[in-house]
Amino acid sequence: MWNMMARPAIKTAGRNARFNSPGERSLEATWTDDPDIKSKTLAVAAMSGLFGFLVGLGNPSWHAFIESSQIGAGIVGYPRENPFYIYQAKSWTVLHQAGAIVLSLGVSEKTLAYLASGLLGMVSLQALALSAFCLSRNVLFSASLPAFILVTRITDFGINYKIELMGYCSYGILGMGLDLIVLSLFALRHYRSGGVLLGLAPALHPILGALLWLCVAAAFAWDRKNFPERLRETIQPFLLGFSITAASAAYHFSTLDIPKVSPEAAAKYLNAYLDNGWDFHRGPVRLFSPNFILAVLGLSIGLFALRAFKDRENDPAVFFPRALIVPGIIGLAACLVSHLPPGAVPAIFLRIMPNRFFNMNVISLVPLLAGLMAYDRKKTGVQVNLSLMLLILFLVLWLRPPHWQTGMILTLFASFAVFAIQTSATVGNRLMAELGGKISPAIPRWIMAAVMLVSVASAIAGAYATWETRKISLRNWKNDPFLAEAAGRQGILLINNIEDRVQLLTRRPILLGILNGLPYTPEAGPAMYEILMEVYELDLFAPPDEVRNRKTNFPLERIKSDWEARTPERWREIKKKYGVTDVLAYADWKLQLPGARYSNWGGKFPEDLTRTEYVLYRIP
Repeated sequence: MWNMMARPAIKTAGRNARFNSPGERSLEATWTDDPDIKSKTLAVAAMSGLFGFLVGLGNPSWHAFIESSQIGAGIVGYPRENPFYIYQAKSWTVLHQAGAIVLSLGVSEKTLAYLASGLLGMVSLQALALSAFCLSRNVLFSASLPAFILVTRITDFGINYKIELMGYCSYGILGMGLDLIVLSLFALRHYRSGGVLLGLAPALHPILGALLWLCVAAAFAWDRKNFPERLRETIQPFLLGFSITAASAAYHFSTLDIPKVSPEAAAKYLNAYLDNGWDFHRGPVRLFSPNFILAVLGLSIGLFALRAFKDRENDPAVFFPRALIVPGIIGLAACLVSHLPPGAVPAIFLRIMPNRFFNMNVISLVPLLAGLMAYDRKKTGVQVNLSLMLLILFLVLWLRPPHWQTGMILTLFASFAVFAIQTSATVGNRLMAELGGKISPAIPRWIMAAVMLVSVASAIAGAYATWETRKISLRNWKNDPFLAEAAGRQGILLINNIEDRVQLLTRRPILLGILNGLPYTPEAGPAMYEILMEVYELDLFAPPDEVRNRKTNFPLERIKSDWEARTPERWREIKKKYGVTDVLAYADWKLQLPGARYSNWGGKFPEDLTRTEYVLYRIP
C-alpha cells in the first residue's frame, strides 16, 4: 500500500543521497523539484477534505457563529444596550457575515449547521493531512493519518480548553486549521495559494490570523538567502486575500452600532472579571497536566526537526517546523506568565489569551512526528518505530484503559526519543542498522496500513452510528413543540444557564449570554455587571468562593436557590426594567411563577425530569 506512492527522484545538493556516516543526520536527502508535487498536494487535500466533510456531516452540531448570523440577517433583534448583543455585534469574522447572507437567502439554521459541520470537518482533516504530507511526501499515509487522529482524539488536549475537531466552538478550530494549511502549503512551495489564504486568515479569526502572519514572517526571515524571492512569489496573492479581509473589516466596522463606554468604565469591569477567577480560559495553566506536557513535546519535536534539517536548508519542508516555533515559544511563555498574581499581567495580554497559541503545537504534534518518521521511509528501524507508535497509540486511546493518559504520553515520548537516537547518534545508527538487517521493510508498512485502514473504518462507522442521534439533537423552534412555544412569545427571554444556546434554538433575544465575551467587548461591562447583580445576584467584584477558586465560572446551584426564593413581585420588577417576559430554566427548578410548560424531551413525567429537560415560565 505504501509503495504505491513512491517518493520522486531525489536531487541532492552538495552531498550524496544519504548521510550514513556517524553523527550525521539520517533523514533522506533533500528534494528540490518534483513535477508531480502539485497534483499530489491536490490529491491529499481532496481525499482528506472529502472525507472530513462527510465525517463532519455525520457529526452535525449547532455552531456559535450562527447566533451572530441571526442578528446580522435581521432574524433576531436586540435592544442596543444588551450585553450579549454588544458582544455579537462587535465581534468581527467573515463567518458571521457569510452566515448572515446564507440565512437572508432563506436557508434554515439547521441547514447552515450541516454545512458548517461539513466545512469544519473538511478544514480540520485537510490541515492534519497536509501537515503530515509536507514532511512525508507520502500521499496515502498523509491522507489517512487524520482518520487515526480523529478516532484516537489525541488532539483533544488543549491548553485551558478542549480542542474539538468536530464541535460547537468552531472559531478556534477553523482558525488553527487554516493556519496549518497555509504553513503546509508554504512548506510545499505553493506560494500562490498559500499567499491568498495568508491574506484571508485574519478575516476568519483575527487573532489566529495575526499569529499566522507572525509565523510566516519569522520562517521567511529565517531563510535570509531566499527571502526576497519568496516575498516576490507571495506578495501579490497575499494582497488579493488581504483585499477580501480589508473589505470585510471595513463593512463590519462602518456598520457597527453599539453604545459608547468610557475606557475607564470598561477597564474597571474587565479587570474585575479577569482578576477574580471568572474565566477558566485565562486562568493559570496546569504545568504538569497531560495538555501542557503534550504541548511541550510538540515544541520539542519541532526544535528537533530544525536540527535534523540543519544541513538541508534548501529543503522547503523545513519551513513547517520553523514556523511552529513561534506559537510554541509564545505559548510556553504565556503558560508560565499565567501563574503571576492577579493584576501583575497587563489586561491586553489576558484579552489576547496567548496561551492558546500553544494549541498549535498540540494539534500538530502527531502529524509532525509521524511526518518526520515517514520522511525516512527507507530505514527499517525508523519505520518500525513509527508503526509501533501508531499501533500502541491506537490501542491506548481507543480502549482507554486505566492511566491511559500516562500511557499516551509515554508512548509519544518514547517514540520521539528513539527517533532522535536513530537519526543523531552513532550508537543508535549502528543498532538500527543491525535491526534493519533482520526485519523486512514490508512488515512495518503493513502494520501502518492496517492501523490506518482500521482508523478510517472506525471514523466512518462512528459518524454513521451517531448520525441519527446527532441529527435528532439538532432541535430548534422549527421541529420541537416546546421550543416553538418559546419562540412564539414576545419579549426578552431570561435563561438560567448562559452557556446554553437558547437564542439559536428559539430565535428569541436573551437577557445575558456567555461571560467570556467580555474580554473581547469591554463595552458590555457596565450592562453585564448590572444584570448579574440584579437578576443573577452575582457580583463581578466579589464572586462566590466556587468562582474565585475556579471550580465553576457560573454557580448554578447558588442561582437556583436565589431564583426559587424570588417572589412574583420581584419577577415583575425585572420584567418592567429589562423587558423580560419569560424564564427558561432546567426542569428541576421550581420558580414562583405561573404557566409552567415542561419540555418533556425524554418522554418522562415532570417529577422525573432532569437537567436534560427544561421548563418555561411566564412572568405575569
